[in-house]
Amino acid sequence: MHPASLLQVKQQVLKSHLDEVAPVVQKLLKNTDPEKTATLLTRLNG
Repeated sequence: MHPASLLQVKQQVLKSHLDEVAPVVQKLLKNTDPEKTATLLTRLNG
């Protein structure tokens, strides 16, 4: 990650709601399908 992106990432983390993000992250960590990974990342970044 480029250092210039750090503030943007920090702001996104601060605005995130853990109860909404945690289930998606758990599915992402357990996933092995690349297409499903892309879908989950889109949901997480949405």
